[in-house]
Order: sequence, then structure tokens, then C-alpha cells
Amino acid sequence: MNKVVFYSLFVVLALPFLAIAAVAGSFGGYCGNGIINLGEKCEMPGTQDNYFCPEPANTCSGKRLGERPAFGDCSALCKCVNDQFTYSCVKGACGAECASSDDCPQSTEKCVGNKLSTRPPYAMCHYNCNCQETAFNSPKCVMGECGAACAQDCDCPQTTENCMGTKLGTRPEFGQCSSSCQCKETPFTGYKCVAESCGAECGTDSDCSQYERTCMGTKLGTRSPSGDCKGDCMCQETPYKFQCVKDECNAECAVDSDCDDGNPGTLDKCASDCLCTHKPIPYCGNGVIDRGEQCELPGTTSDSFCQESDNTCNGRRHGTRAVFGDCNAKCKCDYQPFVYSCEVGQCGAQCAIPEDCTQTTEKCFGNKLATRGPFAECHYNCNCQETSFSEPKCVMGSCAAQCSSDTDCSQSTEVCKGTMTGTRREFGKCTTGCQCQETSATSFACSIGKCGAQCAMDSDCSENEKCAGCLCVCKDC
Repeated sequence: MNKVVFYSLFVVLALPFLAIAAVAGSFGGYCGNGIINLGEKCEMPGTQDNYFCPEPANTCSGKRLGERPAFGDCSALCKCVNDQFTYSCVKGACGAECASSDDCPQSTEKCVGNKLSTRPPYAMCHYNCNCQETAFNSPKCVMGECGAACAQDCDCPQTTENCMGTKLGTRPEFGQCSSSCQCKETPFTGYKCVAESCGAECGTDSDCSQYERTCMGTKLGTRSPSGDCKGDCMCQETPYKFQCVKDECNAECAVDSDCDDGNPGTLDKCASDCLCTHKPIPYCGNGVIDRGEQCELPGTTSDSFCQESDNTCNGRRHGTRAVFGDCNAKCKCDYQPFVYSCEVGQCGAQCAIPEDCTQTTEKCFGNKLATRGPFAECHYNCNCQETSFSEPKCVMGSCAAQCSSDTDCSQSTEVCKGTMTGTRREFGKCTTGCQCQETSATSFACSIGKCGAQCAMDSDCSENEKCAGCLCVCKDC
């Protein structure tokens, strides 16, 4: 027997006794004596699910089912107090379609052109107990579905090599899977010579080997070990370069010194046929200035027969050397070269070292500062030549610059947008004009106690309210 039937039967059977109790209570009864006195509804006071307080157990609010116990509570004054309904979706009750998502099956696949879009197998059970279908995901290529030939590039194999004449072109192993899910071949690129491919003899010069040496009479011919790989991918030999090389191809000499017989009375020469000739001549070193000689004895330095000027000007550069040159091994004067340098006061020179050339060190370009060293360059021609200024840059406190970098531009880190709080970095931006510029805030969100926000989520509000626009508002309003 269920609880409701039991309590109903109990009330019916108890009514005569309750009537007697009521009469008795009118003669001095009190709440809590276990008897329903005049003006009382129930006994005992403070009890729950009191059988003297029957109430409807079910009701509907829209499509939501409200439930509560079949009996209310007995108050401290022996009055009945009804229980509150608890509402929920119960499939089949109050016209509800569902109680959970499991009650809302839906289709899971859909073709959009050649692309497949999917969604979960169950829709949402809405607060109003109706099924609400979910949206399909973004369509994508799925090979074998909706007429799609591919899902990604590796589903599109293609040949990787092709010949154009004697040149070889290549492309990737796989083509492209287009946005319409169809395979598209990629073009061949980088046509070039590759030895033993497409009938090519060579790919580089190193594929064209050739003899490096040969003799033509007494002259030796040499060339590189590799010929030329021409534009048609065919090899072409390069020509030899012939010259005299001592002890090669029966050559006696390559230069005159190879023919020195140690006799100072002969003129030793290497002829064009790479053979030596020895012509008798007066020799250098006999202490006499012979015809064709400039000095004696050979190998002497500062030789008096080799007088030379000891200073000169080359532009503004001052040149110096010794008064006498040297007598070489062939009795010819070797005149010493001038050693040139900048000397202030000589040849009209302005400077000798950079310290002779002072210059300004700073210059403003708008709000930017450019710098350079305190000294200009002493040019090769002995003139002072100012150096260039460095790339202008922002230097805080110079040229009216407000900043050198972003860290010079402090700013507040929180900004209000209505009731939402946005954050931004601690520093603004130092512009190219060296001026501080505040940055915009990002990531706006509700933050309780800031910008007038009352809540950040529904749990920050009371049971009958929700969080909307950072403020607590009525859920069902």
C-alpha cells in the first residue's frame, strides 16, 4: 500500500476521534497535546510530512514537472505549511520531449559539396524540455566521403621526374589536395643537367674528365682535369696552355736563371724553344762601368754611382728615401722607392693622424639623436674628412625625445569598457618619433569589484539569477 493511500485511509478512520478531540480541546486543550484542538490544523508541532497536512504532490510549469511530498509540515503553532515544488524535465510528463540529451537523437553527417560535416549523435535537451539540434562542424575533406578524392596531399601520388630534351625536371612525390577535395598535379620545376639522365653526358664540369698534360715539341701543355659541361648537357674539352717547364718534354729551361752556367763572362738566356744560349759579354763585377752597366760593384748598398733625390711631394703626401740607391747583381741601379706619409707642415698637409681633425659629436634629426666620434678621419691625401653620423635613434631626454624604448612609457594595466575589465601591458609604445603612445587593452572580462561588475559567472549570483554583462539579472525575466 503506497504512502498516499495509507494516510488517506488513516484520516478517514481518525475523523470521529478527531471530532471528539476537538470538542475536548475547546475545554482548555493546547498545541502539542496530540489532540487537534479548535483552531489547530495538525499535531504534533514541528513535524515533517505530517498526515494532517495533505497537499498535491505534482504540478506543471510549462513543460517542467514540479514534485513535492504528499504531506506538508506541521508548524510550531500547529498550522500546516506546504512544501515547495522542485521542477525538472521528465520525458512524457507535462508535454516534455526530453529529460537529457540521450532523449534527443539527431543525424551525425552531412555533405557540403565534396566536404563532410559532422556533429554529435545527440542534440541538446533545452531548459524548456524541448530538443534543440546542435550545429554541424566546419566541413572538411574525408577521402571516400561525399565524392572526395582526397583528404590531404599524401592521398595524391604523382610521378616525380620528367625529361625536357636532355634536361631533367622534378616535382614532389605527392600533388595537391584542392579545397574541393580533388587531386591536382603540381608542375615540374628546376630543369637541369643530370649525368646519365635524359641522355645527358654531364651535370657539372666534374662529369667531363679529360687528359691534363701533353707535349708540343719541348713545351708542356696543361689544363684542368675537367672539361666544360655545356648548356645542352654535353661535354666539351678545354684547350691546353703551352709553356716552357724545366725538365719536362726535354726542356732545358723555363726562365733565364735556369741557364746560369756560373760564368760571369757570358749572357745566359732561355730561348723560345725552351733551350739555353750562352753569349759571351763583359761581366758585371769587374770594377769597371762597362757598356750597359750603371754601377760597380754588384750587391753594394748606398752605391755612389746610384745617386737619387731624397724627398718629394705626391699631392700633399711627403715622400722620403736615402740619398743613394743600391747596385744589384747585374750592375744596375735599384733606386729605393719613396716612403710617403702625411706630415703637418709638409706639402700642404692638414693632418697626420685623426687627432689633428676635431669635429662635432652630436646632431638632432627631428626627435632622434645621431652621434659620431670626436675626431674626423685623416684622409690618404692628408686632408681632414668628417665621418658620418650614426643611424639616428631615440635617446630619452635628448632632441625632445620622450622615450628610448617601450619601458620608458608607463601606463595603467587595467581599463574599463562598460562593466568589463580589460588588461594591457605595463608599458605603452615608444613610436618612431620618440613619443610615448598608449596601447589598447585586450582580453576584456568580468572581474567582481572592478568597473561596477557584480559577477563573473552564474555561480556569483543568487539561485534565481544569472550573470549577464557582468551584472546579476533574473533568470526567467
